[in-house]
Parts: sequence; structure tokens; C-alpha cells
Amino acid sequence: DVPMLQAPAYLRLGSSTTDPVCSRFVGDWLVSASRQDPRLYVWSATRADAPRVLQLEYQPDRIDALGRGALISGRGVGNVTLSSLDLERATVVDREILGDDPARGEQHVLGVFYKAMDAGSGYFGMPVCGDPDWIAGRRVGQSAEVLFFRESSLQLERIGALTAHSHKPAAQPTEGDDWYSNTHARPLYFQARVVALVGHELIDGEFRGNVMSELHRLNLRE
Repeated sequence: DVPMLQAPAYLRLGSSTTDPVCSRFVGDWLVSASRQDPRLYVWSATRADAPRVLQLEYQPDRIDALGRGALISGRGVGNVTLSSLDLERATVVDREILGDDPARGEQHVLGVFYKAMDAGSGYFGMPVCGDPDWIAGRRVGQSAEVLFFRESSLQLERIGALTAHSHKPAAQPTEGDDWYSNTHARPLYFQARVVALVGHELIDGEFRGNVMSELHRLNLRE
């Protein structure tokens, strides 16, 4: 028989007064973003306390775990903003602004890919996409890259990127080229090495101190 939890085993956290656009459990915390205004709600998952509310300067549209904290990403005016959040104190620790309004890969599939180094620091890669390329009036894909950041006690430092060579379209584009190029961009970590699948390319990179350096690349369509 499968044991069933009774009502006293559940902790009711309550609800916000607005329609949430995304929610995420991070450790013992639940973080929820509002759809109607740039607010964050932070609940303790172990105590029936009222949520703490943070006002942001941009509309949050994604929440990711970042070590013991959280990373909030969303669009401002002409940019994408990242904010690191201390959940225990419910405060924003640091903020990084990415200009030129880069359109990330499909947000329900791609996100933040974190690699912990020790208890208080790590690296993360975030896939983004640039403007589409047009050849003979046909959209053949978007330039894509994975941006890398170092996180230390929730302080953010941008350390480089692995970028696709979008100016080299396939000799015979296929029907799935647009979808593939726009949605597949992510890093795989192995020790100090990184293999990033960006569009139709595999890019081999390496963390050298606080810099991401490219070593090799392979175009999967050639």
C-alpha cells in the first residue's frame, strides 16, 4: 500500500494577491514572481509566516536556483536584467544588466546552468540569442551564445561567452533549422572544461581563472 499524507502533514503557505508568472522552490524557500507588477514574494517552506515582498525595477519572468540563493531574470527597457537574491534576508545582493535586449532561448526549456565550486561560489552559463539572420528573404536562424558568470557569495561577475558562428548557414537548410538554432543552447560541465551546444555547433571551452576561453569548435552541419 502507498502511504497517504493527512492534512496536518501539509503546511499552507498562503497566496499572493496577484497572478504569479513563475514560482520556484529553492531549498527551504518558495519564490514567486507577479504577472501584474515587478514584485517577488518569498515564503519560508518551514514556517507559516507571511511572505516577504520585494519590489524590482523590471518585470521578472524567470527564477533559478543559484547555490543557496536565487537568480531572478527579466526584461527591463531595452535590456535583460539578472538579480541575485539572498533568500534568508529576502534582499537583492547584486545585479547585472545585459544590454541590446538579447532574446534568450525558449525560456520554458533553457535557463541558468550552475556549477558549484565550493559552499559559497560557483559558475553559471546562461543561453541567449541575438538578432535573426535572413538569406534570400528566408529566416535561417539566430546568432546564439552562452554567457558565463562567476558567482561568489551571490556577487555576480561576467567572465566571457561561447558564441556560435551564425554567419555560416547550412548549405541546404532544413525545415527544422529555425527551431533547432533558436532553442538549443546549453553548457555541459566536466571539471574545468565546458562543452556548449550552441545552435548547430559544439564549442569546447575552459575556465582559466575568471575567464572563459574557447579551445575548439565543431559545426554539426558540415
